[in-house]
Amino acid sequence: MQATRQPTRDYLFLYALTISMLCVAFMADQNSATAEEEKFDRAQNLVVNLNKVQGCAGWYLLQDIRKVQEMDHDLGKAHFQIQEADKNYAKLRGKPDDRYLSTLIMKVEKAQQDRKMLEEDLHEAFDQLRTSIKEVLMTDPERRNKKH
Repeated sequence: MQATRQPTRDYLFLYALTISMLCVAFMADQNSATAEEEKFDRAQNLVVNLNKVQGCAGWYLLQDIRKVQEMDHDLGKAHFQIQEADKNYAKLRGKPDDRYLSTLIMKVEKAQQDRKMLEEDLHEAFDQLRTSIKEVLMTDPERRNKKH
């Protein structure tokens, strides 16, 4: 038997392919128009790149936020282990109400509080960076001159 072609399937495929090609061409045209509008000079690129590429200030702030969150987990584990060791040591020495490592526990608790403040400061710094970049670009006199 000879296989018969189904012309409607072929036409549907060509139609879908043509539509998708037109969409891609349209999107490329839109992106190039946007790129032409958003051309920055060297000074503006310096500011924009503070938050756009790996190894920039914004990237480092985000990396530090991640590290500080990891530090929270580690400090919590250390705090728990010290408390448990202190309880067990006191119990084994026959003085279950005494705390031998209380100053160390207080230092770890202070480190946890400082870590929380550091995380808040890093978040604020990152938000301020993004806001400052937008403000600098919006108020840039060279950019205003290009629009007029």
